[in-house]
Amino acid sequence: MRDQQTNTTENNTACGSELHNSITLKATQKEKKMTTHQNKQHITILRIPAVLERRGRSRSSHYADIKAGLFVKPVLIGLRATGTPDYEVDTLIAARIAGKTDEEIRALVIKLEADRKAATLEV
Repeated sequence: MRDQQTNTTENNTACGSELHNSITLKATQKEKKMTTHQNKQHITILRIPAVLERRGRSRSSHYADIKAGLFVKPVLIGLRATGTPDYEVDTLIAARIAGKTDEEIRALVIKLEADRKAATLEV
């Protein structure tokens, strides 16, 4: 009887070891998925009131900047709704703070709008 218990214990230990390895592998895979997910940039689309608040500009000045090429055009988010990605707003604000010239900002706007077309969404 004791020999049977020893064999059963050894089998359970072997199964437990396999189970532990399986759980560890699954945990490692989850960590990789979580790390990958955490590295992805969280993008928020800002509506016009939020953009104006962040920029500290009036509505008419904001649209004048878009017309002059000093700010990105908004993206459609519905049939009659537009917004601007938050990282684009932040990038352009940072460029202003850094003292970039209007020409440098125009080039940045062109690059940001071109990057929209090149962007792909990974699910």
